Amino acid sequence: MVEMNNLPLSTKPLKQNYMWRDLSRRAITHGVPFTGIPKYPISNFSRVNRVSCLAAQEGWVVEFAQATYRQWFLNHLDPGEESTLQLVLGEIGRTADSVLKNADSDEICVALAAATERARSLGIFGAPTFAVGNELFWGDDRLEDAVRWLGADRGSV
Repeated sequence: MVEMNNLPLSTKPLKQNYMWRDLSRRAITHGVPFTGIPKYPISNFSRVNRVSCLAAQEGWVVEFAQATYRQWFLNHLDPGEESTLQLVLGEIGRTADSVLKNADSDEICVALAAATERARSLGIFGAPTFAVGNELFWGDDRLEDAVRWLGADRGSV
């Protein structure tokens, strides 16, 4: 996100409008309520990423991501705000003060920097991206392609 000034669509209104409309359609397709455009971009993006990094290390990243997006997209709460982080962490049974202290540690900052550099080295530019070896599949509609690529017998491809 640094390469995109953390605002990948802010200077592209047509693309941004399309993205929100597409999210609305995809939500309908998946039976998820779409209650309008949430705050974008979010505040304190780095802290949310540090909590995600810690959650990935400790094995609760799926719960964290689902609760975070639920609060962001359905309740329109900014996931980077302290109060939202505390709400989300409480919702998934985590002690917010402890988690936030650990997420702000040097160890997690280094781990996030390493994960970010790994993503850069793979050429990842957006989320979600699925990597199968050196092959990248970008977009939530590409998961099936990534799974097929993983299981395909491509010979010398």
